[in-house]
Amino acid sequence: MTWLWFSLLSLFSGSLVSPLRKDLSSKISPLAILWIPGFLAIPIYIYLIFSEGLPTLNSLFGWYLLGTILIEIVSNLLLIYALKIEELSVVIPMLSLSSVFAYFLNILFLNSPFQLVGFIGVLLVVLGSVFAHAKFNKQGVNISFSFGSMVAILVALMWGFGSLGFILGIRNSNLLGFVSAVNLVVTVIILVLDIIILNNPFPKKTIFSLEGLSLTLLSFLAWVGEFSAAILISQPAYVTAVKRLDSLLNIIYGKVLWKEEHFKQKILGGVVMVVGILLIIFYR
Repeated sequence: MTWLWFSLLSLFSGSLVSPLRKDLSSKISPLAILWIPGFLAIPIYIYLIFSEGLPTLNSLFGWYLLGTILIEIVSNLLLIYALKIEELSVVIPMLSLSSVFAYFLNILFLNSPFQLVGFIGVLLVVLGSVFAHAKFNKQGVNISFSFGSMVAILVALMWGFGSLGFILGIRNSNLLGFVSAVNLVVTVIILVLDIIILNNPFPKKTIFSLEGLSLTLLSFLAWVGEFSAAILISQPAYVTAVKRLDSLLNIIYGKVLWKEEHFKQKILGGVVMVVGILLIIFYR
């Protein structure tokens, strides 16, 4: 059961990253929020890339790497923007739709078989997201999605394509090497863009502040926990299932930290979405 402890480490560490990002979004540039967690981990990424030896790479590897890096950069910038303008308890649960998009993309591009139970899971995720946004009154039910939630849906779509890129990239290299390469290149590109091209000041005080160090530590612990658990267990789906519970945690954080409204409705919608995600994961 060691994998479960690592999965829980990833869950609780990763779930605290989003509240920290939301808090920092009004203090420093969104680019800095993205590169700060990876800045101190650059030596570790370099070591992990070469730790298992360089695999034999085919001509498609570079395209998988480039596509995944672009998706990671753009989607995470959009996520920071969504966290800045929208409630935490709205944005993070909407990211669960990435499982829906990944489900259909895997069928289209990886020839994954259609599973009825998985499709029921898709319907539950969509139903949960709609319920969480519904407004109940005497005139009936009004369902509307704010601009911030629409941005979160776009991020979820990009993450669906990103997961496809990770799968194809790992198949043509190795798990630690490909993921470490993506994290390293994303960190360096965003750092160069932020400091050199946009000429933003180097946020030395933020990096070594309590918030900056906490963001770095929690991001790293979430990363270590997820991949340690994936290596220890032959069914990575179990690790993903545990991690998806972060939607419920962030609904709770939103209520406690920012007094966000409609808690009961959001938590119920979140539970329905998590159930749907579990069906997608275990029956794909």
